[in-house]
Amino acid sequence: MTRITLGFVIAPLLPALLAFALKPFMAEMSGDSNAGMVLFLSVFSPLFAVPAILVFAVPLFVWFRRRKWLRLHHALLGGAIVGCATTLAFAVYGFLTAPNFYHWSDGKLFVHWRYLTEPLNYAIVFVPYGVLMAAIFWVVAYWKRTPDIALASDVPAD
Repeated sequence: MTRITLGFVIAPLLPALLAFALKPFMAEMSGDSNAGMVLFLSVFSPLFAVPAILVFAVPLFVWFRRRKWLRLHHALLGGAIVGCATTLAFAVYGFLTAPNFYHWSDGKLFVHWRYLTEPLNYAIVFVPYGVLMAAIFWVVAYWKRTPDIALASDVPAD
């Protein structure tokens, strides 16, 4: 169980640390500092990742473990699901907090769907990041352990 907890702790932080460490190499390759991307990956990504792990990934992991889905491809699928769920939650939040997402004109209701569809563009970032975090989690929690041994050591006896 400690490897699983460690996996949930390390998974959102390692990509941020990696992006911060690779900043000089990215600057040499592109000719500029790429400050915006490095700032996003190193500072803002854990701010989205930690709540996503607590809200979506932990319950999904428990469900996957009960179904004995502990292989790498199961973890990557779970990471993609968490990335999609985070994107959807972000889009619904953006839609509901938009200042004027609807208005009445001539007795008809008009909804501005762009407030819902524009945040869906963040799936380009959230889904690969979720898959990357799932891969890191799987390496920390289950690499070099067969799923049968992992299940026997992680699931408490009844």
